[in-house]
Amino acid sequence: DLQVSWLHVSEFRPFTLPSRTPLLMHTDRDPPQPTVRLCFAIPPPLPREGHALQLSVQPLPVGSHVMVRCATNDERRAYTPTFIDVDKGVLELVVKRYADGCVSRWLCDDALLPVGAAVEMCGPRGRFLYRASASADVYMFCHGTGITPMYQILTAALADAADTTCFHLMYASASPDEIILADELRRLCTAVPSRLRVVMVLGDSVR
Repeated sequence: DLQVSWLHVSEFRPFTLPSRTPLLMHTDRDPPQPTVRLCFAIPPPLPREGHALQLSVQPLPVGSHVMVRCATNDERRAYTPTFIDVDKGVLELVVKRYADGCVSRWLCDDALLPVGAAVEMCGPRGRFLYRASASADVYMFCHGTGITPMYQILTAALADAADTTCFHLMYASASPDEIILADELRRLCTAVPSRLRVVMVLGDSVR
């Protein structure tokens, strides 16, 4: 069951954007394109039928994503949250701006989407959900912003002391400056070295 109290699988609901933080500037593009971290506020849950108050907010199923609807042209895109803290009411998306990407341009541009505005989302969606300890080893391969679904699974799995799965991530990037969530990956490797191995493919090299 993918349903959670603060999202609807098909009905778009507004999420306020309290902050937008630049992560990277991809200087090999002309003009240079940024990758940003968008922090959204999870609204308080609606009371359940027969209850005056719902005390908790369910977390998003690990491996699922949300659909974002662009306010300027009604285009929709799927994004995997990289961080969710339901107790603090925070959901984060990492988005790379593409010159021809109508939704990514809107999300990354202060003029088009100012801090404090609302973004409509629905979900959770997805046919692949992670199950703790279902496999002894999981091998992940990604490039660029493809790290976001991998990172969501890694943070949830490695934070679970009862989960015994070991992860092997191969992450391709054009250069060291293009690595998205590099510091976060280093922290995960340091925190749980016995369960995570990361191999970086930079251009034609392997590190």
